[in-house]
Amino acid sequence: MLRLRRRGKKSSSSVAPKDDIRPVHSAEKLLNPRSRRILLQEIQNLVSISARHYGTLFDTAIRNYARFVQELPASEIHHHSAPGGMLDHGLEVTKGALAIRRGHMLPPGAEPESIAKQADRWTYAVFTGALMHDIGKPAVDQIVRLLDASQNPLGLWISWNGPMPADSYYQMDFIRPRQYGLHQRVGPLLAHHIIPPVGLAWLAEDQGVFEPWVSLLSGDRESAGVLGQIIREADSRSVARNLGAGETGRFPSARAIPLHEKLLTGLRYLISEGHLPLNRNGAAGWLDQEDLWLVSKRTVDALRDHLHQEGHTDIPSRNDRIFDVLQEHAILKPNGEQAIWRMRVTDGAGEWSHELTLLRVARRRIWPTPEAAPEPFFGAITVVSSAGSSDPPAKGETTESRTDSGETGDTPPTATLPSASADEKAKDQKEFDVGALEVSRGQLCPLEETDPGDRKDAGEQFLTWLRTGLASGDIIVNDVRARVHVVPEGVLIVSPAIFKDFAHQSNHEWNHVQKRFQKLRLHEKTPQGTNIHNYHTIGARKKSIINGLLICDPSMLFQNRAPSPNPYLSRKS
Repeated sequence: MLRLRRRGKKSSSSVAPKDDIRPVHSAEKLLNPRSRRILLQEIQNLVSISARHYGTLFDTAIRNYARFVQELPASEIHHHSAPGGMLDHGLEVTKGALAIRRGHMLPPGAEPESIAKQADRWTYAVFTGALMHDIGKPAVDQIVRLLDASQNPLGLWISWNGPMPADSYYQMDFIRPRQYGLHQRVGPLLAHHIIPPVGLAWLAEDQGVFEPWVSLLSGDRESAGVLGQIIREADSRSVARNLGAGETGRFPSARAIPLHEKLLTGLRYLISEGHLPLNRNGAAGWLDQEDLWLVSKRTVDALRDHLHQEGHTDIPSRNDRIFDVLQEHAILKPNGEQAIWRMRVTDGAGEWSHELTLLRVARRRIWPTPEAAPEPFFGAITVVSSAGSSDPPAKGETTESRTDSGETGDTPPTATLPSASADEKAKDQKEFDVGALEVSRGQLCPLEETDPGDRKDAGEQFLTWLRTGLASGDIIVNDVRARVHVVPEGVLIVSPAIFKDFAHQSNHEWNHVQKRFQKLRLHEKTPQGTNIHNYHTIGARKKSIINGLLICDPSMLFQNRAPSPNPYLSRKS
């Protein structure tokens, strides 16, 4: 099994232990296991093309892909993390995407004659897009050291130059820290190593398919339109099947994965991918020498949403039940008989301080390999007494540790609001919860996460949840199932579906949340004075109506530049 080491732990001139080393195999050997031969046959059955063209266009690409990824894993701690995981995942997504493609008339909205003429080219776009959707991982997320037949170091594998040399060996590790999402954007730079030249030329002949295909390989699935939707769905199914989500595609004898394992795997993934940022103002958690302290409600809500998106159906809807499961299996360190710790987090420079309800997780449960953990938090994490004042630092309850002063997260830290008098605080609480949001240059920025029992207005809670979900990618945009669509007039949030999504994980009724959100007056009313705007689909054989609230200024919801407008929606006149 490939053991994962911190990059730079040993120099490239070191001779690695033999169980860390794997030989470079031929494509024939890599594709020979029965499970992969079955997938190959299913892929060929889904492609209606002559055997000669299949061999030239499809089989060549599959063999190039196998030779390129060898037995590398698809992830470190998430799906398909075993040796050979990337090859298995690539074949599974390809087979799934081709099956989903059969239910689509491509190109969208075209005449029947055009659809028939272009069918094979669109099938090839789906096939290559699916096969290559994670091809950037070996290039930017992993480091591979090559060795000769005597297992003497040869240097690093430069994946941009092509596959690993035959008759050699390799040892891999994961790059830390990672550039999140970078692997999704480098696909076009590696395409010529996987797709045969005749296949690339064939795709490039038709700009109608080539443009969304390039967007897909560049990681812009929204601009890829239906291609992005197909690959996203196939990818999700493969991930869910590998992680034991639901029963689809599982053998009757397959071991049921316990709930606590699903929760721990999901938590590790959210932290490793930066969806739960650490060690800064506005973060989801802070790490000391022994424990990781996580904002309770934010963490569990994000964990539940992530597992639901992966297809898990057995996730409790109540936070206290999830706390119980994590405590029962010693993932959480309890505070007496409870999971929640009331703590004060203060940065080392004294520029900000927050009182929060936190969960305490032993750092070894998140990072089994100690060197994989980030540097500890530069500041203090202090127990708060029931009277609301901070107790003196107690062993194991307060940490003062150092990290680089220049550390940043995915979003810039927000400033802490200055202290106010009791009268000013009461006024602020009535009009606006300044502890949760900061108004700056016309934009709303999350300042700190709140937890069960907070006093923040339901509409403001919804806004914070929506902005956080859009920033992390947990709330999808412009998809057929999306609750949020970018339109030429602004951003359409589908009502009441999106409010029901929020209500499902909060203690509010959805109609109350919608009313409180409308009180914020961020949306535009229709010319008739009503709140709900109507949009209809374009190009679909069966038209449908989408109703929602229209936010004219996308910067109110998106921290960065908003995606391009959904080309399949138009405002109903």
